[in-house]
Amino acid sequence: MTESSTQYRSPVDAGPVVAIPGGRLALSALGGILLVTVVAAFIAWSVRQGPGALSAVVGAGGAVLAHGVAALIEQPWKPRPLGRWAFAIMHVSLASILVVLAWIGLLYSAPQIDSASLALSASGAWFGGLLAKVAAFGSFAKAVESNPTRFVRNATPHGAAEEETRHDVSADDSRSQ
Repeated sequence: MTESSTQYRSPVDAGPVVAIPGGRLALSALGGILLVTVVAAFIAWSVRQGPGALSAVVGAGGAVLAHGVAALIEQPWKPRPLGRWAFAIMHVSLASILVVLAWIGLLYSAPQIDSASLALSASGAWFGGLLAKVAAFGSFAKAVESNPTRFVRNATPHGAAEEETRHDVSADDSRSQ
């Protein structure tokens, strides 16, 4: 029995060690932000023509900034176990909402900005970007689970042996309920 098979591995460390496609996630987030921004700008323009639409677009700038900061913090180029990526995205998203709130707070009293349109479009665009990013990550994770050898870099025989001994959470009946 090898040392790696007797070591405890967290259930979060399940899955192959992969780097996620950061560009694909960033483009998905931008697409979600753009979709929500177009809807928010149209609604804001129909309520308050000039300041409303401008405020909606400025609010979307905060969402783009927040998702950009999140992408730099989560480091998609750094390989991690697939199970850890979902938690990394969740933690970074929680932190990135603070960037959106700071953006809204900075621009709330600006004379040319409609504060309601700014706050609603910034938070809505951030959420739309998050939904699109999570959907893109979900499709990537599904592809990795269906064919892990296609995504694993620098696969070694030791890595293959470690993959066989990974902890399967669904089959864990050692805990009583």
